[in-house]
Amino acid sequence: MAPSPFLMTKHTTIDPTFLEVVRGSLSTVDALNLLTLISVGPGQYKTKQLATYCNAQRSNISTSLKRLQADEWIKYCSLGKNGIWVWFVKSGFNQNPDQAHRPAWVLIDRQPGLADSSTQIHVGEADVFAAIHGLNPRTVRNFLNGKPGTRLAGRWQLKERLPLSM
Repeated sequence: MAPSPFLMTKHTTIDPTFLEVVRGSLSTVDALNLLTLISVGPGQYKTKQLATYCNAQRSNISTSLKRLQADEWIKYCSLGKNGIWVWFVKSGFNQNPDQAHRPAWVLIDRQPGLADSSTQIHVGEADVFAAIHGLNPRTVRNFLNGKPGTRLAGRWQLKERLPLSM
C-alpha cells in the first residue's frame, strides 16, 4: 500500500464530548470525513486526493463536503481545476467561521494615471471581481492560480498568493 499523501505533522486531539456530538449529529460517512479534515487541517486539496485518503468515491466526498458546509462544520470553495480550498474546519464547540479571516489573494492595481492601490479577492469571490471589472472569470481564476493573462496582468499584479497554495 502506498503511503498516504496526507502526513500529519502534529498530534490532533479532539474533545470527547465534541466527538460524541459529531457522531450523534452526522452520518457515519460525514463524521469520518469531518474527522479526516480535522486531522489534515485547512488547505488546498484535490477532491480525488481526499477521496483516496478517505477510501471513498469522489462523488461521495463532494456530496459529503456540501452537507458539512451546509451545516457549518466546514467552509470551502471550489478552485475549478485546482481543486478545493477548505478554509475552516470546526474542531471544537466554540469555533465559528470568521468571514473576515477567509484566505485572500492580494492584488496591486497599477492602472496608469492612478496611484497604486491594493485589492483583496477572498476565496470564492474571483467571479464577482471578474464581473465588476468586465473580465472573463476563467482568466481571473487562472491569474490568481499563477497563470497571468495579458489583460489582467497588464493592470493587476499579484502581490500575495493564498497561503499553502499548491
